[in-house]
Amino acid sequence: MALVIGTTLENRYRIEELLGQGGMGAVYRAYDTRLQQAVAIKENTMAVPGISLEVVEASRRQFEREALMLARLRHPNLPRVIDHFVTPEGNQYLVMDFIEGDDLAHIIARGGPLPEAQAIAWISQACSALEYLHTQDPPIIHRDIKPQNIKVTPKGQVFLVDFGIAKIGEVSKTMTGALGVTPGFSPPEQYAMTGTDARSDIYALGATLYALLTAQTPPESVVREFGEKQLVPPRQLNNTVSPAVQQAVFKAMETRPTNRPQSVVEFRRMLERPEGARKLFGSAPPTQLRGTAAADVRADKRIPAASPPGPAPSPIVPPRSAVPPAYAESRRAKHDPLPLLLAGVGIVAIVLVVLIVVATSNSKGAGILALMPAPTMTAEPTKSPVASSTPVPATNAIEPTKFSEPTHVPVAQPSAIAPGAGAPASQKVKIGLVTDVGGVNDKSFNQSAWAGAQKGATEFGLDVKFIESKQPTDYEKNIDQFATEGYQYIIAAGFLMGDATAIKAKQYPNIKFAIIDNAYFPTKGVAYCDDTKKDCYDDGGLKNVTSLMFQEDQVGYLAGVLAAGMSKTGTVCTVSGMEIPPVQRFVIGFQNGAKWMKADTKTLNVYIPSFTDPAKGKETGQSMIGQGCDVVFGVGGNTGNGGLLAAKEKGLMAIGVDVDQYDTYPEVRDALLSSAAKNADAAVYNYLKSIKDGSVEAGIMTADLSNGGVGLAPYHDWDSKIPQAVKDKVKEAADNLKSGNLATGYK
Repeated sequence: MALVIGTTLENRYRIEELLGQGGMGAVYRAYDTRLQQAVAIKENTMAVPGISLEVVEASRRQFEREALMLARLRHPNLPRVIDHFVTPEGNQYLVMDFIEGDDLAHIIARGGPLPEAQAIAWISQACSALEYLHTQDPPIIHRDIKPQNIKVTPKGQVFLVDFGIAKIGEVSKTMTGALGVTPGFSPPEQYAMTGTDARSDIYALGATLYALLTAQTPPESVVREFGEKQLVPPRQLNNTVSPAVQQAVFKAMETRPTNRPQSVVEFRRMLERPEGARKLFGSAPPTQLRGTAAADVRADKRIPAASPPGPAPSPIVPPRSAVPPAYAESRRAKHDPLPLLLAGVGIVAIVLVVLIVVATSNSKGAGILALMPAPTMTAEPTKSPVASSTPVPATNAIEPTKFSEPTHVPVAQPSAIAPGAGAPASQKVKIGLVTDVGGVNDKSFNQSAWAGAQKGATEFGLDVKFIESKQPTDYEKNIDQFATEGYQYIIAAGFLMGDATAIKAKQYPNIKFAIIDNAYFPTKGVAYCDDTKKDCYDDGGLKNVTSLMFQEDQVGYLAGVLAAGMSKTGTVCTVSGMEIPPVQRFVIGFQNGAKWMKADTKTLNVYIPSFTDPAKGKETGQSMIGQGCDVVFGVGGNTGNGGLLAAKEKGLMAIGVDVDQYDTYPEVRDALLSSAAKNADAAVYNYLKSIKDGSVEAGIMTADLSNGGVGLAPYHDWDSKIPQAVKDKVKEAADNLKSGNLATGYK
């Protein structure tokens, strides 16, 4: 609930105007009665249902540490932090200078594209502030550079500010990382919640410069990754833009961090000395598109069953609130060029006003200073400990998932490089798993992958170890570590490791690699697989790489059959995240499965451009419930969770997604019929099985119902309530999908 205008906080700050508000916080203009000046106050609301006192206290301590760090910052292009305090209810407030002037979004909206010289002059001031932040110890990453957050005073001085919408910290086990992303300005790694660094700010700054020069919002980075849209060259929209500056913008907006300028200083030099851009690029423009149509894939293979177990960009308009879409685990796809990591359960970062995040040495669970996941800082990759005779215990519930039996994996606390179970390592094939920055105990993707590796190690007599990546710069180093220690197979857990895996696969042609959630497609400007190749595997030189993908439309279909079978109103619905192929597969499969079950079933769906907006998800769910929906399928990370909660509160039914949400979202257990699960553990297990039987091949291996890679979770509390006739239809659909006698309708 917004503070009442006229309220005085701390007997000092009189609230005068609400500047922006979200479900979990707000930004106000206030008057400091002590110093007699205007101030900006950022509020992070901790009064959230289900939040524990432990979380509130941990958040308070982190807020205190980081607020003090921000208060020490002094730079002519940054507002000062004046004060901070926490109310007895746990709500957090950060007080800073109120900056008079106009933000760049309003300037563009009024006057259109800016002259190149003016745009570069303002961006140069922003570069100065970012250079200062990035060179702090520890480094500070802003993570929300956009026109709305850059203000220009009447005297022409630029300030990086934040009047974005607040998000909350780790409110429960079910909440995903508070990923604050702005469509058009956030880079792919920020959607993925797998770690950002200075290069993430460079992408956003390049996108902001694009907006200044064209008066257009660039297409979302994740949409560009899928090849659904490309970046229209600024010179096509504004012919006064110089070729060198256009190239500098393209370079900053590369979707892969390794292809961008590696520091703000380098980017600034390219803008102020355009010849630097020409030297850096040569004559060819940087990559604008990544990915081809599924029909172009020539290396699709099925995993053997395990046993047992573009249009023109939109005009930039100053939004009333930032709608943060998340780039998440839903990138897993049968043929997608860059499947998304759908946000699971994890550490949530609390948003503070200056939208700058302090990178700490403990990136897991740290950082509450912005619209984003826990920050990272530069570090060496984890070193291998002295060999130990005591392996990490294998978990006791790692059966690769078959239909209606998804895996729930309680993983033991690992060491830095932890061994799998089984016979002496010297007698076995050596396999290394490099995790993404979520870590092996993330209760989601990485943890599930390690569980499958442990299961395979035990059953097939393999020596399996892992290294946890603390930040994206660790990927290549960690792969190198396994390679130089004689590992014959290396598994990379996550699409963000795509470049590192491809580069290292070519460097180590005698080692076989697998990568989860990333398929390689011939792409313009990518050195390891350019668009002259037929495919990236046999023809493109990645003959030692296997991509492990998922077929979401099949399990979505089963969810639709179940939903229609249980619906009393004849209307079922999906509360969906971003309209990207993995989510579309879930939705289309669900809708067609519902109509296969009952032809007259009405299906409702709303795509929400966010995976981290439970309030919007709940509101959308309530709206569709008002239209008669009595079974809600949440297909959008934390946004979808809001839809599940709406169903629970109305005493209706719900279906979860990605993992067995009976375990990860206990608040909605009463409503949960099942969950449409994607099982990384089964994919890894099946890959290890192919290692054991000598059937490993390069190309794309798709996890589906037939091999346990996807499937419905158990019915749990609803098992006795679901009619046997409905269960039989679900099984019938599953059997027919496995045999190929039934199609999901997704093309």
